[in-house]
Amino acid sequence: MLLVSSAGAAGRSVEQTQKPITACALAVVDVTDKAVYDECFGAGIADAAIFRLSGGLKIVDAGGNEIADLADARSKADVADIAAVYDVESTDVLSEFSAYLKNNGVKRATLASSSTAVCMLAADDSRIKVFYRVNGDVTDRDSAVGAIKKANLCGAQTIILGGKTTAETVRYIQSRLKAVWLETDGTKTGIADALSYGVYGVITSSQTNYETVTSLISYASGDSRILGRAPYNVAHRGNTLVHAENTVGAITDAAKAGANHVEIDIRLTLDKQIVLLHDDPVQYAMFNPDGTTASGRISQMTLAQLKELNMKNGDKISTLDEVFAAANGEYEKNLIYLIEIKDENTSNELVKLFSEKIAEYDMADRIALITFHNGHFANIKRYLSDIPVSLLAYTDGGANVDEKAFSFRSGIDMQYDGNGGMTAFYGEEGTKADAYNSAFGYFAKNGYPLWLWTYETSSMKDAVMRGVTGITTNDSLYLTNYVEKLAVENEYKVASLPKDGDTVEIDAITYKGETKTVDATVKVLEESDGTVKATLVYAPEDGFGLASKTVTFIKDETAGKKGCGGTLDLTCGAALCLATVGMFACKRKKK
Repeated sequence: MLLVSSAGAAGRSVEQTQKPITACALAVVDVTDKAVYDECFGAGIADAAIFRLSGGLKIVDAGGNEIADLADARSKADVADIAAVYDVESTDVLSEFSAYLKNNGVKRATLASSSTAVCMLAADDSRIKVFYRVNGDVTDRDSAVGAIKKANLCGAQTIILGGKTTAETVRYIQSRLKAVWLETDGTKTGIADALSYGVYGVITSSQTNYETVTSLISYASGDSRILGRAPYNVAHRGNTLVHAENTVGAITDAAKAGANHVEIDIRLTLDKQIVLLHDDPVQYAMFNPDGTTASGRISQMTLAQLKELNMKNGDKISTLDEVFAAANGEYEKNLIYLIEIKDENTSNELVKLFSEKIAEYDMADRIALITFHNGHFANIKRYLSDIPVSLLAYTDGGANVDEKAFSFRSGIDMQYDGNGGMTAFYGEEGTKADAYNSAFGYFAKNGYPLWLWTYETSSMKDAVMRGVTGITTNDSLYLTNYVEKLAVENEYKVASLPKDGDTVEIDAITYKGETKTVDATVKVLEESDGTVKATLVYAPEDGFGLASKTVTFIKDETAGKKGCGGTLDLTCGAALCLATVGMFACKRKKK
């Protein structure tokens, strides 16, 4: 349902001060020809660029014609502070590239390829970071899982999508700790669609169109903050207001509150059962039947002994079997389980048993892993190579966290507030805003999404409004009523075409899954006789805003006469009634 009014009445003026999109997708230049190559370094817009690398280490255009050599591209990219990604599709070219890096003392370079052979060989080179490219369409869960599996094989944290995809597919891939860069056709509508999907990189041959679209969205924000993507709400140990941490009840309550993920901790008992608890010593969370504080360690107790103990409100310790058995419940069925492998004993026993449980309950597409322990990465690679994993890191490791994660070919999930917090390691000018902006830019250019832990209620506003991608929080209720996505149609038939800056009412979906009507501003991308293509920008006074995919308005003078439900002849006065193609509905603008 959609209703529009003129900018002069209820809409915001386009002359308002521009506020940049927070955590906006990188402008990634697709160097398709010599003109794009030359423009890439001088326009001051590009964050990254993809260079096609051919034999003889030549940069070539889309047709294979030489543009420049590798040394020239590297030098110019460094000067312009552009992250260079080299597209290599041949193992012979990879061999040349590897030799060049070694002979010239290059410590790090980024390669993208759709060739599994190239990606696997590149992953064995300690100088090369790999991005995995998918040339075909990735439009559903199965194809997304396939892309994630192949990316995991070569330790790629960024997946480049070269074909068709959907907002839901991108959100799923990124929910499992990956970053998505999306190839576009370079048009304003294509770029707007990519931005609405929440990708980490918009690949385009037109920097001008990227700047135009992002500026249009920014100018629609007014005093609001538009985010590059809705954050993931990660419930730390579940929702523990009622139920004890790491229990089935806490997980269910988190799902009811609108959590996208639950972060839970697994450990191995003395009799080799997998249970959930944060610490090995039980006294902080468990009680004897008489109410006194329990003692002992998970690793030194049997499951039967642990089940004799109580937790908060009479809860019992949960097993992984119990959690997985409940995973397809009404509320839990859409959760991603972010599972921390806690066992300090890094023998392969826990990971091996865990892999068997994942297979038994068919949970491979619902899980992502995190761990502090170096020794577990080899175990994960051996038994759980299909599952994305991120290194848990403290803030004071911020200076070298990329190097450590790269050595494991893992993602990063970092503490935000240790030893001076974010400002101590990423704040260029010592402010919180600078810190988050710098962290996002650093992570994104290096192929990582920004996942941070652990936020309390008092700090959630910073996490949300500064564009953190994955927010591990002790307050999973904070985002419950925030808008997570905009529910717009591809086309609307209208009696009168909207103008830039007009206000429309559209449906939006909250984290809890409820639908509500919100105001959005029309920002025109293209117009011609009878049609307007626009992105709709939701910019609330309180909370974060989002931009929609491209919507096409089609002029149809009969649309306003159809009436609501196609039965009534309704006059909407100053507001224009819009009718969705295939479904006619209209709503009066609220006074």
